[in-house]
Amino acid sequence: ETARYVLAQAMRSAGGRGYSATGELARLQRDVLAGIYHPSTSESVHSTVAANLLD
Repeated sequence: ETARYVLAQAMRSAGGRGYSATGELARLQRDVLAGIYHPSTSESVHSTVAANLLD
């Protein structure tokens, strides 16, 4: 929910440019929406966070 809210605020701030197919906000929007329909397992999240912390 928080990610969707923050993204909605960012898209409002960016205006139409936020919907550009090559823009970072458009990619984030796709990722957030995909997370709603294809949530990660807790094991997957744990692995990803651990890998990023070790980098």
